[in-house]
Amino acid sequence: DKMVRHLDVGTAATSLALGELHGCPRLKEANLRFLVASPPEKLKTVMASEEYQHVITSFPSIATEIVLAMLAANSA
Repeated sequence: DKMVRHLDVGTAATSLALGELHGCPRLKEANLRFLVASPPEKLKTVMASEEYQHVITSFPSIATEIVLAMLAANSA
């Protein structure tokens, strides 16, 4: 809960990786919601970070999950 309350551009990628690595679906879902709800400039900042690139390299399926979450949000 504490990590979810403190999500921001600087912690999103690392928190997403931790959620995936440690099997914490609530943390992972909170990060996906954060990314989907973020304005484009914040999302670009997260995606430009070294941490995000590491997450995508280490857990390639997360990229698909982000896209699917964005598509779902846009169709709602």
